[in-house]
Amino acid sequence: MTKRDLFILIIKLWGLYSIVLLVFNTMPSILQVMPYGVDVYLIIYMVIAFVVSTILLAVLLFKAPKIVDLLKLDKGFEEENINFGDIKSITIIRIIVIFMGGSLVLYHFPSFLLNTYYIFKSLIVESQGQIDYLDFAMPLQVDYYSWILGIINIFIGYLLITNSERISKWLDKKQVKELDVD
Repeated sequence: MTKRDLFILIIKLWGLYSIVLLVFNTMPSILQVMPYGVDVYLIIYMVIAFVVSTILLAVLLFKAPKIVDLLKLDKGFEEENINFGDIKSITIIRIIVIFMGGSLVLYHFPSFLLNTYYIFKSLIVESQGQIDYLDFAMPLQVDYYSWILGIINIFIGYLLITNSERISKWLDKKQVKELDVD
């Protein structure tokens, strides 16, 4: 693997990870605040921020070779190739895809468990008609939005982990095609 290929791969995977964070963490957080009343300027700011972020991340994904050329990242090294031994680029991509899926699962699993506990507790309290003395001091807050968001993110993380081989083959084929065109 050449240094250029490595930098292209790092830029693309960082862009892909950033898109996953934007879509599955940032956007739901913004949507969660919307029902509490938002003025027009804040909506315009959020739309502009989302569009600019999306454009920048698309540039990272689709113009990675141009970024490497512009920043001259592959220049100034003594050796042209990087020797990882028997590790292929597809293996590195697969490890990073597994890391992305694992981080989605690990980030959302605790809040999912907490919201599941609150949902079960509210169902039990409502069905038995009991009043929990702790609820006077700290009322039970069931957040179905975060619970559903946690389920979706855990599921997507699971899909990334279990389909890491297919995703890495797809990303590696795309990189090979781009390098052949240049």
